[in-house]
Amino acid sequence: PVYVFRKAGEAEILEPYEVEQVLAMAKMRNKTSHIYKEEVADYVAKAAAPNLALMLQFITRLKP
Repeated sequence: PVYVFRKAGEAEILEPYEVEQVLAMAKMRNKTSHIYKEEVADYVAKAAAPNLALMLQFITRLKP
């Protein structure tokens, strides 16, 4: 996903600040890949919720 987000920024599908936001989200998600602690999962879920609108906009922008 990081590559896709960077390319979306280069193609001006995402604004520079949006690229930073989604890269931070991807980094946070990657931290949970091999950590099996409920409190970490809860933190990531709460932190990801505000990014839902941005991800929905991104998907809409990709549609032809």
